[in-house]
Amino acid sequence: GVNISGGIRLDPPVAPKPAVGYQGESFGYITSDVPTGRIEKYSYTSDANSSDVGTLSTKRKRGAGSASSTAGFVAGGDSPTASASIDKFPFASDTGSVRSAGLAVGHQFGGSASSAENGYVLGGENIGMPYSNQIQKYSFSNDATAASDVADLLSVIRYNSGTSSTEHGYS
Repeated sequence: GVNISGGIRLDPPVAPKPAVGYQGESFGYITSDVPTGRIEKYSYTSDANSSDVGTLSTKRKRGAGSASSTAGFVAGGDSPTASASIDKFPFASDTGSVRSAGLAVGHQFGGSASSAENGYVLGGENIGMPYSNQIQKYSFSNDATAASDVADLLSVIRYNSGTSSTEHGYS
């Protein structure tokens, strides 16, 4: 990979995404961990409890969340070891997730960022590596293409969070 500082360039620019959970236009989403693997939705316009809208394809925790304009994604996680799965769930309907292409290597405990076109998994813990500096990138629109290791963080890190600006991802 390529060493970077100050974030990775995310093309094309997109509005910032939350560091935790998934952002739709009218609702926010969060996934729960084992044993339920539940996908919950909460309203931005009313003060009401969240509702259960589906489940992940594999019940797991510690995944990296990203979002496109139409769907939320959970990449990796612990089930009970580092998973290479990527789940995708649509914002337009209250349904569970479907499996998308996988990560380059199983991952957990990392941060995440989003561009308009791609999700990024930042650092964390990969199978065979207790700490990782990898930046894995996956496509929101092509479910058949697996993630690839596209760059490196300056140091190995896990238990990190990530966020996005209109031009960069940060961990």
